[in-house]
Amino acid sequence: YDTIGIQDNPQRHDYNVESWIEFVVSHATQQAAEYKSNHILWTCGFDFTYKNADTWYHNIDLIMHYVNQDGRIHLLYSSPANYVDAKNRDETVSWKVREDDLMPLHEREHVYWTGYFTSRPAFKRLVRTTSNLLSSARQIEFLTR
Repeated sequence: YDTIGIQDNPQRHDYNVESWIEFVVSHATQQAAEYKSNHILWTCGFDFTYKNADTWYHNIDLIMHYVNQDGRIHLLYSSPANYVDAKNRDETVSWKVREDDLMPLHEREHVYWTGYFTSRPAFKRLVRTTSNLLSSARQIEFLTR
């Protein structure tokens, strides 16, 4: 959004509201197909890219305005607590309680991070260290044969 903003003046040569509406609706619909309910979480931004918050929020406000005006989907600002509350109010869906410590993070196609957010960082470090030691021991064993 920092470089390709919403141009909503139809007299401009780079007017692009319709293309943004189609882009947002298309991506939200694709993501919604992977969800159990009609509430989806759509985070904005990437690592180290919020350099100009005014530009970001201005463009997000415009996107929300025009997409909501289009009517196929409804966008709103929310918080993690409101999102979880909305998911829990949906009585048509049952949720599995996870007991493990992995939260997969999807970065792009075929790229996932697991364990990025964790409540047991010391244990994860221990596993990483001992895995490295085991790998080294196996290599030494192979070389001594």
